[in-house]
Amino acid sequence: MKDSGRRIWRSYLAAIAVMLLSLVLVVVAFRIEQNQTKRIRDDLALLEKAHQMIYSLEKMENLEFLYFYPSQDLSSKKRQFDREAASFREALQAAGGARELASIEKDFELYLSLNERIYRLTKAGRLSAALRLNLEDSIEVADRLRDGTRDFHSRTAQILFRDQELIERILWDTEGWLILIFLAGAAFAGILWRRAVLTLEELRSLDKMKSDLMAVISHELLTPINFITGYGSALEDGVLGPLTEEQQRAVKRILEGASRLTRLVGKVLDYTLLEAGEMVIQNEKLDYLALLKPVVEEARRTARLKSQDFRFSYSEGSLMVRGDPRRLQQVLSELFENAQKFTPEKGKIGLRVWGAGDRIFTEVFDSGEGISPEEAKSLFKPFYQLDLTSTRRHGGIGIGLAIVKCLLVAMGGEISVSSKPGEGTRILFSLPKPREEEIS
Repeated sequence: MKDSGRRIWRSYLAAIAVMLLSLVLVVVAFRIEQNQTKRIRDDLALLEKAHQMIYSLEKMENLEFLYFYPSQDLSSKKRQFDREAASFREALQAAGGARELASIEKDFELYLSLNERIYRLTKAGRLSAALRLNLEDSIEVADRLRDGTRDFHSRTAQILFRDQELIERILWDTEGWLILIFLAGAAFAGILWRRAVLTLEELRSLDKMKSDLMAVISHELLTPINFITGYGSALEDGVLGPLTEEQQRAVKRILEGASRLTRLVGKVLDYTLLEAGEMVIQNEKLDYLALLKPVVEEARRTARLKSQDFRFSYSEGSLMVRGDPRRLQQVLSELFENAQKFTPEKGKIGLRVWGAGDRIFTEVFDSGEGISPEEAKSLFKPFYQLDLTSTRRHGGIGIGLAIVKCLLVAMGGEISVSSKPGEGTRILFSLPKPREEEIS
């Protein structure tokens, strides 16, 4: 009897011990997760400061380059430069503690002193001396400063990813033990819930990092593009001396390539703004035919260059819509560009506009290659490419039509596509008409 009682008490004590051990493991797991989550938040804050430093440095370089344009308000550009310099300094001080920031701070102070000398020379009308100082010293220091800032940004991102991998490993090991000894179902559910919340936070952080990275890359590209365009225009205008005919043709090709790259970067920036919900869309009453006129003329001119037949028709009566005029022209230009890209010479491209009910319908059609219904379902997905081979004939990154759909939806529109291989493609979208009180 006594032995049985002892066994029962031992069982109770063992059960209590297991429960206490489970609770201890729960507390330990919670503490580990809290510490790791705090570390990720600190890493994200540091990465944000690195982003701010890169962005401010780009703005400073662009503003310094504008000193050499006579049409620019020099004092205004200097004030803007000083504001960006203050923003860079604020981010640099907030990210203090990292050893690599000492060299960045040293180069930053040197860059500011060089900029002050360039500004004074430019203000005094000594453009040649200012340009020489910019080319020989300022650009070199700016490149070194940019490289140091990028390295700091890259190391911060690596630390963040390493911490995330550590979290996954710790959580996996902890849960393995909990599965063996965990007796309290509610506590186990709590651990799973905690991990789900943490995973969701990680996914949101990674998504934000992706958008920030796209924006940073786009801004990084704009800086060298501005230099290429600026110096290319100076060469084309003969500011830096006369050019031979062959050199003029080469400069023209350089400027055309820079213009094409600028449009591509603009698309990436537009997509990041749309994805983040930060793009401002106007919603006003528009005369649709008047808005279409310059876009149609440009599409007709481009069609003639490719020996394509361009057709335009519209219904009689008033064709008023609600939307953003600039963004709506962007939508139409993108659709025409896409149609002309996939339509061969002697092919047909057209635009048809009509009103029905409380909406205005627009159809852009072509007699090009066409696509299958399965491919059409993915046509408006971002970065979707029909041909991903290394020998593909058509350029682009597959983001234009995704932007088109996002813009139309933001303006209250709808869009659809119908296509068959070898029979061309038709893209139809509609926009709301203005309300009666707006028309009157």
